[in-house]
Amino acid sequence: MAHVMAILALFLIFVVPELIDVLDTPDTIIASLLRHSAIIVPFLLLAAEEGGVPLPVPGDVIIAYVGYRAFQGAIPYPLAFVGFLAAILAGASALYCLSSRWGKPWYRSWGNSCTSARLD
Repeated sequence: MAHVMAILALFLIFVVPELIDVLDTPDTIIASLLRHSAIIVPFLLLAAEEGGVPLPVPGDVIIAYVGYRAFQGAIPYPLAFVGFLAAILAGASALYCLSSRWGKPWYRSWGNSCTSARLD
């Protein structure tokens, strides 16, 4: 729980002031955040995408953008690599923890209604 609070605090400190500038559509918010916070926001977006949160931008685009910024010299290559590893591991671990805790109860209540006959 402390990790979640720390991530939320970092989000509030670094990201929210830039969200106030552009509150139009999700695409423009993400593009604005990527332009202004070149280091932390792409890794948070990638962790969210790995955690199962649907984003309007695929994770491959975020990876390509960080690679481009690393090529420009805005982000050091080792930081980009370690950031990718940390973001992917954090997102996948969060998804695993959620599904291991609440996966079976969800399937018992909702999964039985998802049969192939109902999906057709």
